[in-house]
Amino acid sequence: MPTCIDTCSAQGAFTKLLAQGGAGPAPRTFNGSSERWPFFSESVELKTGFGGRKRITGSISLASEGVRTGKRLVVGNLIMEASPKALHTWLPRAMWGTVGTAGGASTYALGTAQSSNVFDLMIHRENGVFQYTDCRVARLILQSQSSGDTEDPDKELVEMIVQIMGVDENEDATYPGSEPAFPTNAGYTPYIHPDGVFGFNSTARNYSRFRLTIDNMLSPKFYNSLTPNCFRSQSREITLELSSPFLCGNLTAGKSALNTGVAATLTFTYGTMSTLFDFPLVRNEYQTPTVGGKGEIPFDFKLRAFSTSGSMNEMSVTNDHTP
Repeated sequence: MPTCIDTCSAQGAFTKLLAQGGAGPAPRTFNGSSERWPFFSESVELKTGFGGRKRITGSISLASEGVRTGKRLVVGNLIMEASPKALHTWLPRAMWGTVGTAGGASTYALGTAQSSNVFDLMIHRENGVFQYTDCRVARLILQSQSSGDTEDPDKELVEMIVQIMGVDENEDATYPGSEPAFPTNAGYTPYIHPDGVFGFNSTARNYSRFRLTIDNMLSPKFYNSLTPNCFRSQSREITLELSSPFLCGNLTAGKSALNTGVAATLTFTYGTMSTLFDFPLVRNEYQTPTVGGKGEIPFDFKLRAFSTSGSMNEMSVTNDHTP
């Protein structure tokens, strides 16, 4: 247990976030070689409760006798920078697939190997060290927007939201005596909005914001246990939403992709590093552009990725995280 501060509140600025993969079993051991991640915020927590409030006792009071604690489930978000190195670690965990190589880059394919991408989290919240066991990525979101005419460049950072499900929490974990070094490699430099290029049916199209979602439709299964016995996916949905200017070409392309699928790409490049999201076939859930005021009229693409020829190929990623 860390030294507690009882005279004033713990501060988020001093929080440290670690991750540890591997076959397990949980709880996994954290050491100086564990992953350490910078982040914007987190909401990872244990969800639990108690039952016994429906009993009729002849009084309007709730009796303390007969109250039992219920099931336990870890859920929450990690909101982080989307750097080439971060994507190299977290995309395979979200895609449940294989990691290969293409030249100096890594390639990630979709798969179903959920159990091979399980990890523990450790969050040092200054007044407590919390370890979350057997976590997996339920949903991963990448998003950014143009800062426009504002003076807030932080708005243009590409943000990665990792939505977690896990088995249990230990609120009295031991932080490693030799902690992992804070990552300073240039590969941890985050992408920003202007680094991106959206290709739709072989034509580059401008966009002011985007949101890419990998949703594994994960569901925890409880049987005769207070913690989840397992997690199952009910489907996988991959969507890419973009706000583009209302141009004749965008209107034509967007409407045509409603009935006929086309290929799309989203590429980020910073120096020698790059990340390519390749969608062999997407269809657009067309929405009529509407007028919200005197300013620019947007045209929204709402693309959904589909597999082809019976293969699990809705999306593949090629990522070069070498500075």
